[in-house]
Formats: sequence, structure tokens, C-alpha cells
Amino acid sequence: MSRYESRMDLACKIDWEGGIFDSLDYGIRAGDMPEGDDELIEAWTALDVAYKVVAEAADRVSKLLP
Repeated sequence: MSRYESRMDLACKIDWEGGIFDSLDYGIRAGDMPEGDDELIEAWTALDVAYKVVAEAADRVSKLLP
């Protein structure tokens, strides 16, 4: 995947994928953020880390359920 040129391009892709969580599942990563947009890169990194933790916890719970 290549970098998005702008926040607007990223926003359109997020919308296309069905929202932020679906975009994380799709595989958008901090390295795909617009070059030099350190604020967005930092925020996306934090979101990605938190999402992975929640997804793993949800997977563990799902495996415990019938």
C-alpha cells in the first residue's frame, strides 16, 4: 500500500472501507499516512496499537463462548 497524499484522501479511503475499524482490519497502517503529517501518524499508531489489544481480547472471549 502506498501513502495517502492528504488527510482527505485518507478520509475517503476510510469511508470506502466502512469506517475506521474496518480500515484497520483492511490494513491501513501509520506508514500509509500522508508524508510529514506527524500528528496523524502518531494518532493512527496509538489507535492501531489499542485496536490490536481489543481485537485480541475479543478473540479470546469469542473462543470461550459456545
